[in-house]
Amino acid sequence: MNTNKKGFGTRTLQIALYLSFVTVPILVLPHLSFAYASEDIDSKSAYENINSVSNIVKPQANYQIDPLFAPKHITVTYKGETYEGLSYGKEVKDALKSIGIDADNNLESNPPKDTILVSGMNIYAYDLVTEVKAEYSEIGYETKHVYNDQLEIDTTQVVQAGRKGKVKMLYEYLYLNGILKSKVKLSEETIEQTQDEIIAIGTMKVFRQMSINGDSFSYWKKTTVWATSYDSNCAGCNNITATGAILQKGVCAVDPTVIPLYTRMYIPGYGYCQALDTGGAIKGNKIDLGYDDLAKYQGQWSARYVEIYILD
Repeated sequence: MNTNKKGFGTRTLQIALYLSFVTVPILVLPHLSFAYASEDIDSKSAYENINSVSNIVKPQANYQIDPLFAPKHITVTYKGETYEGLSYGKEVKDALKSIGIDADNNLESNPPKDTILVSGMNIYAYDLVTEVKAEYSEIGYETKHVYNDQLEIDTTQVVQAGRKGKVKMLYEYLYLNGILKSKVKLSEETIEQTQDEIIAIGTMKVFRQMSINGDSFSYWKKTTVWATSYDSNCAGCNNITATGAILQKGVCAVDPTVIPLYTRMYIPGYGYCQALDTGGAIKGNKIDLGYDDLAKYQGQWSARYVEIYILD
């Protein structure tokens, strides 16, 4: 028994002496295990085995630094500022937090925040904020006309007032670092309906009595026109009108879209006439007063604006 203890002690001393000349960090010694020969091996055999450290020291753990937490050189760009340095974090969000950027709320990044950091990585961070806002707009109403034979012709009356409608629209606004980047319509809803405007137009002729220069007549409308005069001697004219009538005093040329053919009128300074002719130059509120021969009525009529009376 005494021999075995000594031998254990001798072997222990020999190992310790050898290790004092081997560059094994002292911190790893507690994690090293030793292998011994069987108890019947003498001290000499043990001493010979010391020449091979692999027969004595067997590491049981990997003492390299975890690459995920090794310092990595990165560059971060955020709101126009660039940060460059070493980060000991594992993911992009760790690097952002290390320079004081809140990576938990509306912040987005490229590459994404959960990306594993690697040395030389360029990170672009930006605040991404969305807001939903309501906007309102008006809808115009339509105007409709109806004829009313109980209203005097050329008069109007509002039967129903128009009312504009209103539309509510929801938009999603996207802000990147405080700058609006997009606006997307989410929905549209009519919250107030329109109401058409309805206007009645009178069609009833109301006759009034008038007396001018001894001529008494009944009329239902008066209007202002530019009045000229003509006879069969004008260029392109003859003594037969568009309706087949003989051109003479009392025949007028009109624009049928304004004054219908065969309409009877009274023109102060000329007298009565009937719309029995048309003319290429007579368009709109113009009339041409007919004569059989202007030479006989020299100076009776000069072109001018005049208020005429519609008789039928």
